[in-house]
Amino acid sequence: YTGLGTGLNITSNSNLIKTYGADQKVEGIQNMGSQLGYSLPILIDAGYRFNPYFSAGFSYSYSGNQQYVGPVGVAGNSDVFWGSQNMFGVSAVGYLPLNTDLYLKGRLGLAYAMATMTTYIGDPGTKMLTSELGVGLQYFMTKYLSLDFDYINYGALIPMQLHYNPPAGGAPDLGTIDTINNNQIFVSLTVHY
Repeated sequence: YTGLGTGLNITSNSNLIKTYGADQKVEGIQNMGSQLGYSLPILIDAGYRFNPYFSAGFSYSYSGNQQYVGPVGVAGNSDVFWGSQNMFGVSAVGYLPLNTDLYLKGRLGLAYAMATMTTYIGDPGTKMLTSELGVGLQYFMTKYLSLDFDYINYGALIPMQLHYNPPAGGAPDLGTIDTINNNQIFVSLTVHY
C-alpha cells in the first residue's frame, strides 16, 4: 500500500534556551517554558500488509514550519523564531476489523527525526532516534482505495531533544535547548495493491 495525507501538526517545546551575543559568548540561559507550535504537515506512508490484521510500514512526515515567540528581554533574539521536524519512521501496524470495510488500527515503531530551529542565533539542529506511536481508523471505499484517519505521536516513549549549536568559534554546546513532543493528525488516501 501507498498513502498520502495532510492534517494538523502540534509540536510542544519545553526546557532551556540559550542565546549568544556578537562576541559569540553566551548572554542568556533561561527556561523558555512550554510553547506550542501549529503547522500543516504532510505524510507519505507505504508498507506491506501480510494479512487483514498486521502490516509493516514505512513513513515520512514533514511537520511544516511552526512559529514560536522568543524569550523576552534576552539580547540577540529575534521576536519570533521557527521550527520544523522531518520524521522517517518504520513501524508495525495492527488492525482490528469493526466491520467489512472499517478497521481500527494501532502503530508502534521507531523514527529517525531531524529537528531544527531557524531564524535564531546558533541555528540549533539535531538528528535523533525517537518513538512512533499511533492510533487510527481505515475505511475501505473500494477494494483498492481507503480513507485513513491517523493520530501519530513522536517522542512520547523516546523524547526528542534539540541541542543548541553555537556559532563558529563560540562557547561549547551547553546541552539541551529543547525537549520536543510532536503530535500529528492526518487524513490520507491510501492505494492498496
